Amino acid sequence: MELGVRKRGVKSKVEKSEMAMFKKNVLWILVVVCVVLIGTVGCTNPPNNPPANTGQNGNGGTSNNNGNTNNSENPPANTNEEQKELINKIVALAKEGKVINSDFAADGNVIDDVKKAWGNPDKEEYIADAKGTYCTYEKRGVVFAYNKGLRLFEVRSFDKRVKTIAIEDVKMVLGTPEHDKIIFGNQHIIGYKVNDAYRLEFVFPKESADNPNPTLDHMNVLFPAGTVNSMKGDPGREW
Repeated sequence: MELGVRKRGVKSKVEKSEMAMFKKNVLWILVVVCVVLIGTVGCTNPPNNPPANTGQNGNGGTSNNNGNTNNSENPPANTNEEQKELINKIVALAKEGKVINSDFAADGNVIDDVKKAWGNPDKEEYIADAKGTYCTYEKRGVVFAYNKGLRLFEVRSFDKRVKTIAIEDVKMVLGTPEHDKIIFGNQHIIGYKVNDAYRLEFVFPKESADNPNPTLDHMNVLFPAGTVNSMKGDPGREW
């Protein structure tokens, strides 16, 4: 009888050991299953990329329907029409010696007319190479130049709208410029004779590999005859 009891005791210990081992194996299996499930769910999530139709390229530019990402060469059709309309408006004003945001014309007013209407300029300085004194009205985005007789001979515009015009836009609308010059090594000026009296100039940053089609810095309407100083035998400026 005592022997039977001892046998049952030994068997009980073995059973307990096997049960503990079984529970341990089951726990590891559950852990593995959970890890696999989590990894599977993570892989089904899409990558954090922008939508394919955002129109953004890697350089922050915009792309058109044909896949060309250079909007300066191939802008949307409505932009071309807007730029064409703006350039034609600039030309129409230039034929009157005027620019956007100003009713004062080169060869049509004296600087006192401007100061009376607009007040004193933010800056006024004489520039010998340009043949006159330049008055800057920063908030209006307009600069006037006058000669020694106080008559205006040049009007410039820094209006935000003109700054959207690219050099190729101008050439596309107005054709090959009659004046084409790089100055100071960093400015590219192209000019057109709008009539016998006035010249229209567009001033751009010089083209570069990173910026092959730069947008306008400013434009100006020049009245060349207003730069002539017959008393000193100075023929003045043509551009």
